[in-house]
Amino acid sequence: MMNGTLDDALPKASSTMAQGSLSSNTDHDWYMVKLTAGSRYRFDMEKAASSPTLDPYLALRDANGNLLSANDDISWDKSDSQIIYTA
Repeated sequence: MMNGTLDDALPKASSTMAQGSLSSNTDHDWYMVKLTAGSRYRFDMEKAASSPTLDPYLALRDANGNLLSANDDISWDKSDSQIIYTA
């Protein structure tokens, strides 16, 4: 499976958008970015209009897979996910 694990994470520049698709409720897409210490970053995950019942979960991990930050819902009425993180 392409980019379905930490070992298969696709490298992305921190200033670019990544687009992926999930094939099941247990599917994961992994991307790798290099962050600059002291810089602030915003990561967004939005469901496609064709998948209105999808509830995205976004996690930011370090190079070893340790959880740095996570978000399930931006707000009580919006199930998309967002992380604002200072490296």
